[in-house]
This record gives sequence, C-alpha cells and structure tokens, in this order.
Amino acid sequence: MPKRIKVGFLYIGGRHQVAHSAPVAAELALRGRVEVRAFAATQAEVDCFDAIARQCGCPDLVATRFRRPPLISSLIAGFPAVSALKVPIVVANLPHLARCNALVTTERTSSFLGRIPGWPPQMVHIPHGAGDRAVGFEPRLSRFDHVITAGSKDRSRIISSGLQPAERVTAAGAVKLGHILGNTPTPTLGLDISRRTILYNPHFSKKLGSWPNAERVWHALATRPDWNLIIAPHIRLADRLSPEEKSRWEKRAVPGRIIVDFGSERSVDMSYTRAADLYLGDVSSQVYEFIAEPRPCVFLNDGAAIWQDNHDYLHWTLGEVITRDDDLSQAINAAFLNHGAFASRQEAAVKAALGDVENAAALAADKIEQLCLER
Repeated sequence: MPKRIKVGFLYIGGRHQVAHSAPVAAELALRGRVEVRAFAATQAEVDCFDAIARQCGCPDLVATRFRRPPLISSLIAGFPAVSALKVPIVVANLPHLARCNALVTTERTSSFLGRIPGWPPQMVHIPHGAGDRAVGFEPRLSRFDHVITAGSKDRSRIISSGLQPAERVTAAGAVKLGHILGNTPTPTLGLDISRRTILYNPHFSKKLGSWPNAERVWHALATRPDWNLIIAPHIRLADRLSPEEKSRWEKRAVPGRIIVDFGSERSVDMSYTRAADLYLGDVSSQVYEFIAEPRPCVFLNDGAAIWQDNHDYLHWTLGEVITRDDDLSQAINAAFLNHGAFASRQEAAVKAALGDVENAAALAADKIEQLCLER
C-alpha cells in the first residue's frame, strides 16, 4: 500500500498569521485524501489554529507545539518577541517537517528550508495579507515551489517582478476573509452606535508607519463627541512598546466610546475592520480587509513618501491622503463627504486584491492537492 500523502502547515510568525491558512488545512482534512499536520512555535498559535479548525467543523485537527531544547528555551526567555528565534526553533524540529510531502507557510523565514540538500517537502507559501509594501514581494518568494496569493493583484506583481513563473503562482482568494465572513457573526464592541466609529490602525514599521505621531491622532479625535475611536495597531507594534507606554495608552480607553487594543483576539479577527465606519492608517494590509465593504479611508503620509504612481502605495489611491501638517478632523469629515469618488475604485481594488473570497479555502486546497499528486 502506498504511503499516505502528508501536508504540513507551519506557524512561526505569530497568531495574526494563522487564519490566512488554517481554513485550508481544515478543508484538506475534511476531504480526507491527504493527512494534515499543523506545527506551531507558540501556544497562542496552537490555540488560534485549534479554534479555527473547530469553527470549520474539524475538531479533531489540532496543532502540535514545537519542542524547545533547553538552549532555545533559555534564549527565548531573553527575547520578548519569539520572532527573533524562528530559525533555531524550526531547525530543532526538522525531523517532523521533513516527513511531509508539502509544507504550507504564511511567512518567508522558513524559505531557507528549500536550500537544505535533499529537502523532500514542496514549499508552498500563502502570504498573510494582500498589502502593497515592497517587503511582500522580496527575493525569498523565489525559493518556494508554489505561491498561493489572494487575488490577481499580487499574482501579477510576483510574476512581473520575476520572482516566480506564472505556472507557479495561483490566485485562490483571501482565505482569512472568507473564513471569518462565513463562520463568525458581526462583532458587537459595546460602542455607542449612534456615533460614527473611526479605526486607527497604524503599522509597526518605524519608517513607514504613523505611530510615532500617534499623539496627533489622539488629540484630534479623542475629544470629538460625535465619533467613537478604536486605536488598534498592528499586533507586532506592541513588541516595541514599553509596559509604561502601553499602560499610558490603555488608560485612555473610555467605555462605550474609545477602545485601545494592543493585541487581543479582536485585533486579529477583523472585529474592528468590520465594525468601523472609517479607516485611518498608513501601510497595513488590513485596509483591504476593511474595504471588502467599501467605506471611507484616510491615509497618514507622516514620512513625506513620494507615493503617487508607486505600486507600494497602491492602497493610498483608495482614500484621502494627508501629511502631518493637514487638519485631521477636517480630512475625516471630507472623507465621509467624498467617499462616492472612491467607492467604485475600492470595489475594483477589492476584486483584484482579495479574489474569490467565498471559495478561497477550497481553491487553495485544490491547488495543494494537485501539487502533491503531481510530484
């Protein structure tokens, strides 16, 4: 009897990445044609994977937390972010991964595995998001055997950049978005729904993000009695904040009107992007999740970027763009008034960026099964 095909799903980049591929793992497991295994670096990633598997009707599919030899455990104790030690964690667990026929990842650090002589599994990459930053289209993408993007936008850019040939890139749809919209109810956040809700979602990038000027956002918006405010940065930004800074911001929360969240489950499960009336941010890919239902956006160009005609800032064509010298409250008012000028552009951008959302997990599973059977 031939050996059963094994497909592994690897999680070492943080729990915010898990939903971008876990529904695909569940889809494959439910079909029963391949054996599915999931491996994670942290308990938070394990818990997130297991919860998604249950939501998909696959409660017996559970993730295995990687073992950590004593040396790695002692090193991790000195680092607040496990991401600094992703490579040694993976290396310590190579025997588990090498038994797979294909290995699906949502990050690119693990692309080094393809350089190991005689490495058997095919490396499949499902990017965690459909953003426009240049870092999402970097040379390590060429090390994968196949890349499964959300929409045609990223597929075309990968091919035109020479990172992969067309036959090794598939646009299957936004897996995370398809799963959340199909399996979770619209969130209730306890905010006064008689007010409009502004979501401030800065990226963690020191160079491109707007968080260094976050006080400006606070002073402009927190005192507006007609707006709710959600301050929910990219989950990785919290790694760079001192406990004192986090505490200072969290104390600014006001029940029913202001939420400050540096990494709860709501910050990664689209609760805020689904509930808000306007997106305020910089370069996060979460803007595409937000405009899955077209709504006003304001982008903060605090670094004076030359963004026009630059595909790294394609999303900035979908709303108002302001500099640090512009009046923020005025810009938000204008964004609500002028959204009609951007609505059709957002609809087209969503189609290109996110693809076939409803069938994303199934289409990605189809491609992975095909790759395993062809090898």
